[in-house]
Amino acid sequence: ALRYTSNWLKANETFQEAAALSESAGDYTNALFALSSRGEVLEAKGQLRQAVQQFDQVLQLARAWGIANAPVTGYALLGLGRVRCEWNELDTALPDVQTGLERGQLAGNMDVMLRGYHALARIRRAQGDMDSALAALDDADGGAEKMGLAPVKDWISAQRAQIWLACGDTDAALDWAGH
Repeated sequence: ALRYTSNWLKANETFQEAAALSESAGDYTNALFALSSRGEVLEAKGQLRQAVQQFDQVLQLARAWGIANAPVTGYALLGLGRVRCEWNELDTALPDVQTGLERGQLAGNMDVMLRGYHALARIRRAQGDMDSALAALDDADGGAEKMGLAPVKDWISAQRAQIWLACGDTDAALDWAGH
């Protein structure tokens, strides 16, 4: 709740506390999730270098704890991919996102998958591969449908319309806007 209401300072502290409590209880999966969420807070605040350090720490801890390929590491990999995409480091962003997405798919973690498809769409769009970007958004839309996230589906549709406009397909965008 703190994260989604932009109470960044308190969210950051709460995720740090959750990570410490989870680690002390031996719940490494939740510790990694909390630390990845802390990275997302840093990312949302625009502190991208600190976010990358946080995501890297998650992956280092996962290796140290013997769970390097755990599905929860998908959050950190996707975070790294999003930041690298923001920095226009598309060649390094893509493998991070693909690996993060694969970890979500293997575990059937729809949250990781939804985030992964969105990140993949951003990278593909930045690469100029609009067909692949639209396909990733279609996959994201299917995930949002399964999760019952109507507002996310609307947001995905808006992303799709932006791609249509970038491709010069104003008819498709206008058709979408008319619904």
